[in-house]
Amino acid sequence: MRIAIVTSGTTGDVLPYLALGRRLLAAGHEAWLCSADKYAAEAKARGLPFVSCWPWSDERQRERIEALLAEPDPARHLDIIYGRSRKDIVASVPAVVDATSRAELIISHSLAIGGYAASRRHGTPLVTGHLFDGIIPSASMSPFGVNLGPLNRALWAMVRRMVRQKTDPVFNEALASVGLPPERDIFFSTGHSRLLNLVATSPAVCRLSPLTDRAYQLTGFWFDDDETEPDPALAAFVEAGPPPLVIGFGSMTGIDAREWTRRVVEGVGRRRAVLQMGWANLGDVELPPNIFRAGVVSHRWLFPRASGVIHHGGAGTTAAVMRAGVPSAVVWFLGDQPTWGKRIARLGIGPPATRFSRFSASWLDRTLQQLTSDQQMRARAAELAARIRAEDGLGEAVAAIDRLAASLGR
Repeated sequence: MRIAIVTSGTTGDVLPYLALGRRLLAAGHEAWLCSADKYAAEAKARGLPFVSCWPWSDERQRERIEALLAEPDPARHLDIIYGRSRKDIVASVPAVVDATSRAELIISHSLAIGGYAASRRHGTPLVTGHLFDGIIPSASMSPFGVNLGPLNRALWAMVRRMVRQKTDPVFNEALASVGLPPERDIFFSTGHSRLLNLVATSPAVCRLSPLTDRAYQLTGFWFDDDETEPDPALAAFVEAGPPPLVIGFGSMTGIDAREWTRRVVEGVGRRRAVLQMGWANLGDVELPPNIFRAGVVSHRWLFPRASGVIHHGGAGTTAAVMRAGVPSAVVWFLGDQPTWGKRIARLGIGPPATRFSRFSASWLDRTLQQLTSDQQMRARAAELAARIRAEDGLGEAVAAIDRLAASLGR
């Protein structure tokens, strides 16, 4: 079957779909990825055909994140996201429609309007992928990542109205760009297929209670197991002593890299640590010999060799830490990150998360001490990891897609 995969966002939004594409190829399907030009090299390295549908701008991404971090009111974040991205979103949709014209099935990231528009324009069946279950209205979880019982339904209804008001104008402009009529409540249509919703989260971590009759399947995490060998210098540092701590904030930008590096150095003290530079370019100063500055490195290789991880709470990073079986703590910035931080604490595999504005050397020192000394926390992390490693999220996803294709006569 010819399957087009559409995704957008940061690295954590793309690598799981790259992994899904590779697994679909291995299962005999013809699959290709449609995304920003930034990820063309990643797809080529993994042997997945790629169609560039829009140009990526590091500068625009940095400006958006800086604006979000400067706005303390989450209710205004949608204005920033869709206000600053409106032209880019609208411009990308015709290219996605062109790139998917041969597809017999479209798989789309739940936040990618292009995949939904292409499905409507071509009349092609749509499967939606969710990297985070917290965007699915649930009877057992509020939009804030905690269970508030009977308030959950009312809060989801309120959030849905607010989201509709902020996103319908932008999304209808995007639909109009490919000759489609206007719709209402588009955000929750793009993100929730009427045929199949694949939720790339482990059943050991969450359960679903969707407030809709649409089909959802909890598959397990989708891991992109990059087989690239680590930097020899990094490997030598890691193996030269006790397991180091790992500190990194992924694709988060908009922070003062020098100041955050200073806090890391002070908080780490004499402990051995790997500092991942990330998109913020942390550690671009002379570091003490007990801290190694690392670039891009496979989480599959690095995290199991760590004694604990401090991270931003992105879905992909959190999944990798959970699979590694080491305790972690989240310094969250935006989006789904605070919910992942709450989930880690609720599972007992890490201490409570903190917001980026409260990150300090003293917090880091206290948290690292807890990560490395709490044996019950370490045992729970190892137990959860064993359950996650026994799953095959990508295999479950491909099997669900095959079942859907058979039911559609494809």
